[in-house]
Amino acid sequence: MLRVEKLTYEIKGRKLLKDVSFQLREGEVLALLGANGAGKSTLMRLLSGDLEATEGSIHLYGKSLSSYHVTELAKRRAMLSQQNAISMAFKVKDIVIMGRYPHFKSSPAAHDLDIVNEVLKICGVELFADRSYLSLSGGEQQRVQLARVLAQLWDNPDSLLLLDEPVSALDLRYQQQVLAIAKALSRKGFMVVVVLHDVNLASIYADRIIMLKNGRKWFDGTAIEVLDKQSLYTVFSVEADVHIHPKTLKPLIRMEEIEMDAAHFNSKLPASKTEEDLRERYLQLHDLHPNASLSVLAKQLEISEIDLLFIAYPNQVAVLNKDYAGLLKGLVGLGIINSSVGTGIVQMDIRCILEEPELEEGYFIFRDNTSEIQIELAKCKTVLAVAHQWEKSLRFYDENDNLVFMVTLGDGSDFQHAFMHLLGSYKAAEQTLTAAEKSCQRLLNKQETVSYDRITKKDFTFFKRILARCAAEQLPVSFFIRNNGCRQQYSGCIQNLVDQGGRYMILDKKLVLTIDNIQSSHIWLSKVADDAELISIDICDSHQHIMISVQVDKSVIPADNSPEWSSILNT
Repeated sequence: MLRVEKLTYEIKGRKLLKDVSFQLREGEVLALLGANGAGKSTLMRLLSGDLEATEGSIHLYGKSLSSYHVTELAKRRAMLSQQNAISMAFKVKDIVIMGRYPHFKSSPAAHDLDIVNEVLKICGVELFADRSYLSLSGGEQQRVQLARVLAQLWDNPDSLLLLDEPVSALDLRYQQQVLAIAKALSRKGFMVVVVLHDVNLASIYADRIIMLKNGRKWFDGTAIEVLDKQSLYTVFSVEADVHIHPKTLKPLIRMEEIEMDAAHFNSKLPASKTEEDLRERYLQLHDLHPNASLSVLAKQLEISEIDLLFIAYPNQVAVLNKDYAGLLKGLVGLGIINSSVGTGIVQMDIRCILEEPELEEGYFIFRDNTSEIQIELAKCKTVLAVAHQWEKSLRFYDENDNLVFMVTLGDGSDFQHAFMHLLGSYKAAEQTLTAAEKSCQRLLNKQETVSYDRITKKDFTFFKRILARCAAEQLPVSFFIRNNGCRQQYSGCIQNLVDQGGRYMILDKKLVLTIDNIQSSHIWLSKVADDAELISIDICDSHQHIMISVQVDKSVIPADNSPEWSSILNT
């Protein structure tokens, strides 16, 4: 048995290994996993005797390592190091014979030579026996060194085999074979400690896994106990999917791809041809669809809206720092602004002057006599400022690159200087977005189900008739729009209605409402739960997500022949 207790190793005041304890039984394969610098090789060098622990103890078969005679210990413990530099042109067979040195005095016996031949064969290097070690490839040299280490312990199952990254230079076949050899020997009594970087190999061949981080033991257990998404992210800082293999019933790990753009970290590269192509395609699409939003154009280009901003407005987009609360308070000094919130096919712009916000349960709330804007601060993950001659805007995005909320200076605003001052105050020092912040994945905004009781379904003609009556008779209307991070409300009378066939708009001084693809929308009449006098007209997409709700007095709704609807109106 191997027993390690409170092992610590310190060099020049820096602890490379801190208070590590574990036990290893006969017949067990223990894999050490961890990022570079986690302490794996330091632990292996302590186990092999290359280093002496600052604190703690190591016992092998009940005796401390220091109490063993060097020859006795060499017969019970062998180490394959990461690096085995040999500068002299030894023959392969001679190097493997070196593993038998603890077992003979002057020359190897027939028993020793039999062992050498066996390990040469099992490691796949018997054909190289008489070749110079220096003539071999890196992988072949690694297998020769493994053969030497195996020869050292071959006839003594009561021993400890230490393998520090034994498959680092090997092809797929020999990676499997080397670990299969180690596992087969363990089944005959050998104790094996192996350092690996391939978590799937560890899952397949190890009986137990210890995961190290910053010199400490973080996880210890079987593969199914320790190899999960959380532990892999904790130790390696990588995203991975973990599944149970149906045949082996062991964890199978699939790493998530990390996407990087060299242009973001190499400033010496010429402009990307792909980026130039995207900019040209964007300009063509913009000419064909001048009224299309950036999100619509980005979807056609199969990139995120954030990516498109940087392409459409080169050198005119700035990343702002994470003090979003301070930034939102700074909006108060921008005079008349346009507040924009969208939900797929619907966009609502309110023209207003923002007053000092209120903070209620994580929401920043701007109110005036006709509108209310609620921004959920936790949902805002990236804020960009756009500053060019046609537009001065701040755009708030969620973690999936969906636009949550946008503020634009009003036409002819006298607050250009205030906007640029705000931009300068909150501009981030780092102007590139990380892979996590700048995802190209496009996800639909989550639409919250409201507490309305849907009564009946109507067509879009019905909706337009209701708005036309409200405009003609100057009846008040309330509009509610909500996406995954912002809720915007406007209440008042409407005037200018524009029907463009596939697009329906309200173009008023304080309100601009745009509904695209109206043919694919679904219109539901609903009773508002907390007000018997109001009826809600909900415009939904094809998935029945509410894009916008319009509330009017029930007297505005024309009589319906159905007894059910008449009963509702007369309630």
